[in-house]
Amino acid sequence: YNDIELKYRELSIVYNNMSQELSRIDGEIKAHIKHRADMENRLRDIEERLRELRKSVEIYKVVDMLVNKLLGKDGIIAKILTAEAKRLIELYTNRILHELGLDFSIDIDENFNIEVKSSGGELDIRSLSGGETVALAIALRIATAYTIFGKLPGFFILDEPTQFLDLNRRRTLFEIIKRLSERIPQVIIVTHDADVIDLADKVFYVNKIGGRSVVVEKIIELEAMA
Repeated sequence: YNDIELKYRELSIVYNNMSQELSRIDGEIKAHIKHRADMENRLRDIEERLRELRKSVEIYKVVDMLVNKLLGKDGIIAKILTAEAKRLIELYTNRILHELGLDFSIDIDENFNIEVKSSGGELDIRSLSGGETVALAIALRIATAYTIFGKLPGFFILDEPTQFLDLNRRRTLFEIIKRLSERIPQVIIVTHDADVIDLADKVFYVNKIGGRSVVVEKIIELEAMA
């Protein structure tokens, strides 16, 4: 009996040890399974981030192409728009010059330098008279506005347009302003030149009185003087 009891105890110890070892191995297997699942989840996350990064890289390539090759100042679209703007400004300027009765036209190069041409050939822009220079400036401004907005401006302001012009050139400019007023609803002239009054439908005087600027319409002033 004692031998049997001893053997039983020995077997029990072996059994317990094996059970503990089995539990340990089972725990390690579960830990490895969990670790593998965590690794698989991390792998999926990394793969998803890689896919997003690839998309971002592709999007960046497209954006870079749009910005630098199409939309940038040296891009294809910018060059097309610049060339078209140059063509339209040149076209409209020459039409306006013709309508103003001037006998010269202009060419605009790709750098927006202006060449003046007449029936006698190319002219130095500095050879234009004062009235012609003002007329060209007016035509360019109207043409630019028409190119941008697709219509003539509703009003146009000229600041001292007759300054430094002799009598004949002033008369030429007056004729140009008169023709201009036939196409644009309102032409406003800021000037000290009293001769411009004959061109105007309305005249306003601005006087400095007591440190304040006082605006008086011509009709009101004439009535007050009567």
